[in-house]
Amino acid sequence: MKRPTILLTLSYVTGLASALIVLEKLYLIAALVIILYILLVWLNESTKVLILCGVFILLGSINLFNYYEISYASASNTTVRVLEDKNTYFKVRHKGKLYVLLKDEELNKYTIEEGTLIKGQLLINENIELYKGILGTIDITSSLELTKDFVSYLYKGRVWFYKEFSSVLGKERAGVVLGLCFGSTKYIEDSVVNSFKGLGIVHVISVSGFHIMLLYSLFQSLIGKKGALILVFFFVIFTGAQAATLRAFVMLFVLSMSQVFHKNYDSMTALCLSALIILVSKPYLITDLGFNLSCISTLGIIIFNKKINRALYRLPDKIRASLSLTISSQLIVFPYAGLVIRTFSTGLVFGNLIIIPIYTAIIYVSLLSLIFIKIPFAFFIINQINILLFKISDSWFYLLSRLNLSEVAVSEEIVLMYTTLFITFIFLRANKIRYRLLPIFLLPAIMIFNYRFIPSIEVIDMGNTRYIEASYKRERYILTMGRGDSLREKLRNYPGNKKVMSVKNNKYILKLGYTSINIKPYKPGSNTVILKIWPKDSDASTVHYDIINMDKEETSYDFYRREKLISYTALENHIIIMSKDGGAQVVRYRQTRR
Repeated sequence: MKRPTILLTLSYVTGLASALIVLEKLYLIAALVIILYILLVWLNESTKVLILCGVFILLGSINLFNYYEISYASASNTTVRVLEDKNTYFKVRHKGKLYVLLKDEELNKYTIEEGTLIKGQLLINENIELYKGILGTIDITSSLELTKDFVSYLYKGRVWFYKEFSSVLGKERAGVVLGLCFGSTKYIEDSVVNSFKGLGIVHVISVSGFHIMLLYSLFQSLIGKKGALILVFFFVIFTGAQAATLRAFVMLFVLSMSQVFHKNYDSMTALCLSALIILVSKPYLITDLGFNLSCISTLGIIIFNKKINRALYRLPDKIRASLSLTISSQLIVFPYAGLVIRTFSTGLVFGNLIIIPIYTAIIYVSLLSLIFIKIPFAFFIINQINILLFKISDSWFYLLSRLNLSEVAVSEEIVLMYTTLFITFIFLRANKIRYRLLPIFLLPAIMIFNYRFIPSIEVIDMGNTRYIEASYKRERYILTMGRGDSLREKLRNYPGNKKVMSVKNNKYILKLGYTSINIKPYKPGSNTVILKIWPKDSDASTVHYDIINMDKEETSYDFYRREKLISYTALENHIIIMSKDGGAQVVRYRQTRR
């Protein structure tokens, strides 16, 4: 075993993944995943290594099962920390696990800020969201005591920074600065986020490995490697120790230690070690979009960056470096992002070549201005540079918008075809000529991959949009609560015959084969829709209902409507109802009317 960290990390991740599949009650698939992995190890490694890998698979499974184990007993003087303030709920942490604290009239009497510690009698209600790491809701059944500690004041410090920058830059630009420098996206407007998504650089406004390397390079040139490492560590803590920044810091730490002890640095081992450390402490991150994108993009850079850089040797150095990083990261990210986010940013290259250098300068200027934040005149003068940089950025955003660069939809067929061609290309590069016909053999499967033999209804998240897709054979009907224009634009390059309709103020009856679907708003002005589904010749007892909230943020925690439902039964007569939330596909259950 030449690089044990890589194999042990893969074993641990296999344990997490199989445990997740077991929690979905897909026992046969979980067993198949473990058997295939063990067989692969057995064919290539010794018996001792096989046993060690088995131990790590077991540890990964136990860790995930332990995380999702809930204690329902009430507890006095229990403390939870508020992590995020959403529109209708707070995301809180209790004993290292994530829960939701729903906002109600009683809770709204208190002024609760992010980072606040809430003490009171606790009651846990199970409502596990496997793909978000949330175990359920928390009810506080007694009077609350709000306290603050060091971490609370770190959260408060971000709010203070935002107010100071707002006084000079305005709220919109101050929100961007806070995201650029401290990873807080709370104050960034949706229109700004969408602009960054269209150019494929949304990671710039949420602290990531990009920021860690940027700051380390800056601090290293000023105070040396050791001091830079210490300052970056404090930066990671201040920004909330997010998964992507932890991954980058661990890799940076391993690099620094290898230089201290004069050892060769293995970037693949450092990546696996960082992933292992993070997943041991936070096993639910196995399904976290940001963490997975961070690891996958880094893997792509490790494998392909040098080769692509050499292939682009005719280009100027800075352009070549930027392009090679962009392309190498996207080669592996694209299949994952295509299945989970279901979009691709057509302005990716322009965003990385033009916009990122501007925002890199904004980060440097903003950090410089923080030194003089207590000197109003100096703080104001320095931020005039930021204003100039923002104006340059706005001009480029406008020019690029004229090119109609935006997110386009990506289907499963495109992802499958891309993955097949990519793997075939890798085999051919390795002189595996016998695999050259692989795309031809898989072409029939790809052609019918998205063909619906029976009626299907799916609730799909695509980027920041949620919509309902009703389909049968090759027909596709898209239903949205908006006007449908922006969604229609996103779907313009989506394969298949898709009809986009708005149900904001309309009622539709769709006939898919022998199945009829009635779709209408829950009530005037609401952001929810009611589905009424019945097969051919069915009586009232087999009609199925569902209420779907089209607001992504509130979808999983709309308990006041769920409490009105009496019983849940799986849909019959070959009607499939599925939900794709964060890439997960889960069978949804509907109430049978009595």
